[in-house]
This record gives sequence, C-alpha cells and structure tokens, in this order.
Amino acid sequence: IIVHDAEVANLYLQEYHARKSQAMGNVPPIYDAQWPQPCGFSSPDDGQSVTLTGVITASFPDATHRRYTLQAPFSEPWWGMYIYQNGTGSNFVVGDSVSVTGMVQEYYDLTEITDPSYSSFGIATVIPDPVTVTTYEVDTEESLESVLVQVENVTVVSAMNPYGEWQVDDGSGPCWVDDLGSYSYVPNVGDVITVLRGVVHFSFDEFKLEPRNDDDFVFEYPRVDSLVIQRVGNHVALSWEAVPGAVTYHIHSDAVPNFEPSPSTLLYSITNTQWLHINALLGHQFRFYRVVVEY
Repeated sequence: IIVHDAEVANLYLQEYHARKSQAMGNVPPIYDAQWPQPCGFSSPDDGQSVTLTGVITASFPDATHRRYTLQAPFSEPWWGMYIYQNGTGSNFVVGDSVSVTGMVQEYYDLTEITDPSYSSFGIATVIPDPVTVTTYEVDTEESLESVLVQVENVTVVSAMNPYGEWQVDDGSGPCWVDDLGSYSYVPNVGDVITVLRGVVHFSFDEFKLEPRNDDDFVFEYPRVDSLVIQRVGNHVALSWEAVPGAVTYHIHSDAVPNFEPSPSTLLYSITNTQWLHINALLGHQFRFYRVVVEY
C-alpha cells in the first residue's frame, strides 16, 4: 500500500503500532487503559505493564522529573494518559509521536504510566485539537482526565492561592486552573478570557485545567474605532465617541502598528471622559494608539 497523503500515512502508522503491540500481548489503546470498567475511577489495567502509542499534548518538566500527557491523534473522552517519569532522561515536546511502555498506576485516583520507556516516531502530522467543554465538565468529568480541552468566555472568579491555583467560570460552574505549565498571565478577579486551553489533571481530590504556556490564553480586547489623534504643539490629543455601557477606557500605545493591547502597552486608564492630552512626545518616534473599553 502506497499512501501519498502525509496525514493519512501518520494515522495509519500510529494505528499500525497500536495493533502490533496488541498482537504482542500488550493493551495498546489509551481508551482501554484509561476507561474504568464497569464504573468508578480506577483503570482496569492498574498494576499492569502496557504499551501505548500517541501524540504528546503537554510537557511539564522540572529539575528532577518529566511529566507528559499522551493522547490519540484526536480529542475524545478517555483518550488521554498522564506519564510520570522520575528523572530527566527524555525530553519530548508537544507534537512528538511516541510509543511508551510502563506500569499503569492509580496515584491518588490519577491514572498514570510510571517507569516509562519510549520509542519515538518523530513529529506527528496530526496533533489533536482541544475538545471544547464547559468549566463544569472540567470540574466533574473523569473522562476528560489528561485530555487536551478548551473552555470559552470564562471569567476569573478567584485569585491565585498560595498553591498556584485559581478558578474560572463560564456560567456552568467554576473549575480550578493550576500552574504545572509555564505562563506569564496573573489572574485578576473579573478578567474575561476568551479561550483558555490546557490538559485536565487530577490532584488533591480536584480536577484542574493545566495551561501549558502563554499560547493557551486568548484574549479579545474590545476597542474604540472612532479614535481621533491630533498633535497640538508638544502634546498629543486623543478623543473618541462614548461607548454605551463603558466604565473605563484604557489607552494603549506602541511604536508598531496593529499591535495587540497588553499590560506593557497601557498608558492611562480613565473614566467619565472621552479625551486625553498626552504631554510628552517621544522625540520624533512614530506612536500608535488604541483605546480599549472596560464594561
């Protein structure tokens, strides 16, 4: 069989390795090792050695451990597995296609593979898209454990506690967000995050969303389109039309056009007015301005 499509070839390769492992007596499908039969939280393969093949969807290394999530090249409930490696021998990144052999263990009700050994097949041409779920489902669904998901239009409802945990809610009920990954965002109560991605983890009796890095945060900043910018002597005068329902206007500036507003570009935050004089010009440098509305 000659397969010319790279995506189909990669799917075929991963399925081939899964079926080959099954023929050799292992239990290859992630689904079979993750799904608690007939009910409950424990894997039916708890205490057994298995071989699983999939795509790395998250990597959480530190100085003494490697932690990964392995998933089929699609996103469905029960198709994610957490891998815990004591030591720093491997260094996989998101998108790597690997086969892992190790012991299935229920670690405080988290299904994981321990003492892993690996075979690597390079970079997968099919990387799973996140499953869109509610915050309530993140908080309650065992089937989402170690699966890449995203929640949408969530509001931060609690600040970060001393353990790096904070909560968001899309209106269905809050879920915890944790800090296994490395991201720069600092949660503030009332912030709205348009899309928040991560893998679902379980620790200390709670399901938690684990963003991997800054790319897992998507913000949409409402902007004022009627902004008028004028130079008056050594001043810059900004004015704009009032936006119904606006509480605060945040004025942002940068030296490049079409910039994305961020905390580093914020100049002023003002209320109850639609104009601003900026006293200092930055030499002869071009400056670009945007006004963001807070309701």
